[in-house]
Amino acid sequence: MILLLSLSLSLSLSLSLSIYIYIYIYIYIYIYIYIYIYIYIYIYIYIGDGSRDIKQKLEILRFNLSHANAGASKAYPQQVGTIHKNGYIVIKNRACKVVEVSTSNTGKHGHVKCHFVAIDIFNGKKLEDIVPSSHNCD
Repeated sequence: MILLLSLSLSLSLSLSLSIYIYIYIYIYIYIYIYIYIYIYIYIYIYIGDGSRDIKQKLEILRFNLSHANAGASKAYPQQVGTIHKNGYIVIKNRACKVVEVSTSNTGKHGHVKCHFVAIDIFNGKKLEDIVPSSHNCD
């Protein structure tokens, strides 16, 4: 009876170990195939068949990525007089959040000017711009 119990216990342990071995082999093969496919794709994209050099391929890739915007604009024009504090404006091709707006009348025949103090939303630098209030800006 004890012999049968120990035999069945060892058989179940060997089965469970063999299942773990099969799982380990399966995972190993899966990772190997994944790495092989990744290397193949890398070689095909960057090295290719030799008809183009790497510089040309990168130029084609850069062209495709730069024209992937479907003609959408990054900013839309808005009249300067309608921009208020905590709004957003483009100053020197940088997206900024407006911190302070002040208007000044320049004289008898001059235009009302708006002075914007804004902070670049990407690097935190302070930028300033003075624009006539009747003009449009992004």
